[in-house]
Amino acid sequence: MNKNFPTTIPSIAIRKLDKELTPVVVCNEIRNWFTEAKLGESSAFAIYDTLVGKRLCSVEVVATNKAIVHDIPGVELATTIRIDGGDIKRGQIFAQLTETNCNFLAYFDSDGDVKRYRTFYDDALDEYDVNENGCETHIRPESYIERDDDGNYIVDFSVKTRSIVGSFEVNINGKSFETVCAVVADIKDTRTLIEQYIDSNGRTILQREFMADSMMEVNGIRIGLKSENYPYVITINGSKHVCTAVVVTELAL
Repeated sequence: MNKNFPTTIPSIAIRKLDKELTPVVVCNEIRNWFTEAKLGESSAFAIYDTLVGKRLCSVEVVATNKAIVHDIPGVELATTIRIDGGDIKRGQIFAQLTETNCNFLAYFDSDGDVKRYRTFYDDALDEYDVNENGCETHIRPESYIERDDDGNYIVDFSVKTRSIVGSFEVNINGKSFETVCAVVADIKDTRTLIEQYIDSNGRTILQREFMADSMMEVNGIRIGLKSENYPYVITINGSKHVCTAVVVTELAL
């Protein structure tokens, strides 16, 4: 399943469509892995650095076996991360798909000759969205987030539920897709907000990650480039944010 994703970031254009907000979108994918937790499912995607325009890695995910984590039934998914110019990392994630949620139960990776397992009981897994509830599969417009015609946002960061903000045509290297954009506030060390562009089949075509300009400073010392060095800049609650990473899935090829 090794897909030939381009080594440089593809041409991407996003155009807002004049349509009413979709009342609900069903997306059964595991968040940030773009695969459904069902036997036989698989996905492939590539992550690009927007500053240099280069591919950082390509990722393959395959659902391989049934699994049970702390008495919760789910499936095991094998992951392969091919880092450009670097190593190939393999691991497993465990997830459960219900009628309302995709629950990310556990994962393991290797530390030398030791396999390290972690489950939703481990607080350290917050950044992997590993928890009892996972992410919702039915996404609706929510009042906590608004997007204007220029792509800028007003966000209540206390809410972590994905919200529909509009319909958009996404064009990637000349190939067009009609999508709905779902957004989640995602405050981490490296990102503030995620845009997820989902097609009519509930599958992600494109994902963009945004980072606050202020996050590139530590104790007043700038550790990253200023926002004007990046090709795409928006404001969130009036502050500058840059699109630092783009994920393109195999559906866009």
